[in-house]
Amino acid sequence: MTQSDGVISQVGAAVDLVLTAAGWRRVSGPAVVGWPVSAAAYEDPYSIVGVRIFPTLGELVAEWQDGQSAVTDLIGSNVVDIQYKAWDGYLLLITPAPASNEWGAELNEIRANTRRLRKLIVTGDDFDISETEVQMLVRLREKLAPLIPVQLDSIGEATDPLADLPDRLAREGINRQHVLTILEARSAGEPMVSALHESLVSSTGAG
Repeated sequence: MTQSDGVISQVGAAVDLVLTAAGWRRVSGPAVVGWPVSAAAYEDPYSIVGVRIFPTLGELVAEWQDGQSAVTDLIGSNVVDIQYKAWDGYLLLITPAPASNEWGAELNEIRANTRRLRKLIVTGDDFDISETEVQMLVRLREKLAPLIPVQLDSIGEATDPLADLPDRLAREGINRQHVLTILEARSAGEPMVSALHESLVSSTGAG
């Protein structure tokens, strides 16, 4: 095994851990026979994600369409239990190489291409294989957030995800009272923009 193969194996194991912990099931058997060792597929009740790991950015740019074709063929086949699923398809393209201006335009074009599959690109700028395993897992999980179900902690009853919004936005310099006014109008089923406007007029004394 070359050093490059070892790195790809390490990254693949970390991605596998993040996705399976989030509830994805790795596809195995005849469905993925012939796929390279740097490729994998995962499914949940509603979606499928193909994973391709490349040693370099150049290889990612040159070969990502091969990964897309393999995943779309997988979705279209009957060997995976997809008959009754309303599918979202994703293609996760990963390289431990840091992003560079040389490939910036190509990477942006791939990200913007939502034809057939949605594309997620993770580069060496997003994680570092020299980090500890835990650190790498944390950073990968952040980058794979679009593939991870949102979990809201609750005690006794459901938690309103907007409850702490005024405080969070206040830390960014946004007026806390303005946010409260908007949320109160939202809860009352009233026009939020109008409520904010009325509040601003009242506070400034404008007629």
